[in-house]
Amino acid sequence: MADSKKFQNVDILKEIAATLPTQRPPEPARVDVRPVPIVELPRPVPAATDPQVQISFSARFSTRKGMFQVARDLDVTLKAFILDALRDKYPQLGITDDDLADMRTRRR
Repeated sequence: MADSKKFQNVDILKEIAATLPTQRPPEPARVDVRPVPIVELPRPVPAATDPQVQISFSARFSTRKGMFQVARDLDVTLKAFILDALRDKYPQLGITDDDLADMRTRRR
């Protein structure tokens, strides 16, 4: 008999549920609202004739730390810092400004 008292006010719950937003029919879409156009930003296209490859090298911890600090102070990536130094020292390598571009923005 005690269990039947728990369910005697179910009609009250229906009234409460009817006021909740999930129980109401969706409102019709406004006609005067125009969708925002999606604009694709142009992305730099690397030269197809010379693919990029990833290289790595080892260095003393203090040297690596110092290079990162100098690159941070110049507001460039470590890759750009090293390639810029190589471009100044060895112009015959043909390193261009496109090689110094930060390619991380492509991953977004």
